[in-house]
Amino acid sequence: MPGPERSLREAFLRACYEVELGASRHVTLRPGAPLPSSLRMWLGGDRHWAMLTAWNPRAKPRGDAVNQRAQARLERLLTEGQPRRRWLPARSSDGRGGWVEPQCFVAGLAPAAARRLARRFDQRAYLHGEVDGPVKLRLRRQPAWTGEHEPVQNPRAHDECIP
Repeated sequence: MPGPERSLREAFLRACYEVELGASRHVTLRPGAPLPSSLRMWLGGDRHWAMLTAWNPRAKPRGDAVNQRAQARLERLLTEGQPRRRWLPARSSDGRGGWVEPQCFVAGLAPAAARRLARRFDQRAYLHGEVDGPVKLRLRRQPAWTGEHEPVQNPRAHDECIP
């Protein structure tokens, strides 16, 4: 794994992932750890879940206004799209206050649907899992070519799932 890819992977693993369960209540997710019981209860009968964002596509910083518009599109898609999705506000950060991104913790999003949504918003990483399984960090690897939006025959060939 090249140096920049390794650094990005380590940054995603070190990140702090939190889901809002109320005005002053947050639950922390950690790759490899079980999903917290409060989120398992919130999911109810939904088996799958995902946590993703529309901020900073390709892990490249963009301005707040551009990121906010993209995030609003993601939230509208979840709320108004077909099928409509239940979701909770969430965030990821570096834990030191230097980097914070809003996220959506989405109920009922199967792995293939989560992968499509992450690709649609050009995200390099997202969390997902099953209600009784570990939190998984899915890293979408940067293709070796430099062209914009070149077709990928097998999109999973460029993915890494941790654990």
